[in-house]
Amino acid sequence: MSVGGVTNPEHFRTNAVIAPCAAEFWNIPWPPIAGFGMVWLVVMKLRSLALLTLLLICSGRVATAGEPLGLNEDEWPTVGVADRPMVTLPTETLPFSDDVSTSAMGAVDPDGLHEVYWTVDVDDALDALASRWGMLRRDLVRLNPQLRGQDRVAAGVRLRVYEYDAQLPTQSVGSPNNGRLRHGLPMPEGPYWTLRERRTRAFGARNAVLAMVAAFNRYGESFDDAPPVSVGELSYRRGGRALPHRSHRTGRDVDLGYVLTPGSEGKYWKRANVDNFDVEKNWVLIQSLVETGEVQQIFISSRLQRLLRPLAREQLSDEEFARYFWVTGGGEDQSPILRHWDGHRDHMHVRFRCEDGNSRCRSRSVHRHSA
Repeated sequence: MSVGGVTNPEHFRTNAVIAPCAAEFWNIPWPPIAGFGMVWLVVMKLRSLALLTLLLICSGRVATAGEPLGLNEDEWPTVGVADRPMVTLPTETLPFSDDVSTSAMGAVDPDGLHEVYWTVDVDDALDALASRWGMLRRDLVRLNPQLRGQDRVAAGVRLRVYEYDAQLPTQSVGSPNNGRLRHGLPMPEGPYWTLRERRTRAFGARNAVLAMVAAFNRYGESFDDAPPVSVGELSYRRGGRALPHRSHRTGRDVDLGYVLTPGSEGKYWKRANVDNFDVEKNWVLIQSLVETGEVQQIFISSRLQRLLRPLAREQLSDEEFARYFWVTGGGEDQSPILRHWDGHRDHMHVRFRCEDGNSRCRSRSVHRHSA
């Protein structure tokens, strides 16, 4: 083919790749159009491919590479999309881990959090505030009658964002990557953790939220200088798809920033390494979460797990150590709580178990070790 009278061999090589892909997707012949017509056709096909990719992402059929998958029985993802090279997961069947503890919640008060209040961080319009908090204006006004007739809210005001209703219990429905949340419980504010300014995805299952409150309080009370835990995303109030996450649909998944050494903190999460990863404080935080009896899995980079292992060895028996970490020679059936998953160098991903008595919750989760 020639463009402007000049033969372009690179164009033929490009179309040799694009043409079969287009024909495969739309089952149409690839006409030998020359000149500008061929360029136009290539542009249109690339545009269609981009739209198809967006459609697949929105429908939940592709996953971000940094997100642990809660796999469906009938749906096996094969492609990862993220701001890093594309990753293809193994095509063999991944076994599931269903050995979820049904123990009681330990120190967690199952009757706690009948009300939750959030603090307005800046002067804001009521509609904008409700949007940032993932609520409808009418619901915010119903919970705070003093807001009737007001259009703005002053910074520093504490507003009620949740009131317990026995007729509308919080419930996690379905599996981690194919479910929803009914009447999500807002994560409360506290002295030992911070929430984001935008809280549209700050709602969780009741047992998950109560477990975090208990664990964060225990962590904070263990140190005089404990920096607050940075709480990332849980779920929408009604759960469902939360791009770019594959999971975070049922109120049982939460991202937590690692505790970093003094001077390493910042507004945004940073990649943890041997120089800034506070081993002692992160280990206490992890133990505090696990000992609530509500944690199913914690996804942490294997590089950071290697930093935790020596301290854990000093404190735990062999049996307890194997409960937390993968042990060489321990057999293929071992199911440690701490798992490696790519993309978790700047935060840990905690998955909580299904609540007792909830027959609509499915605990299916990935059972796979990566060194």
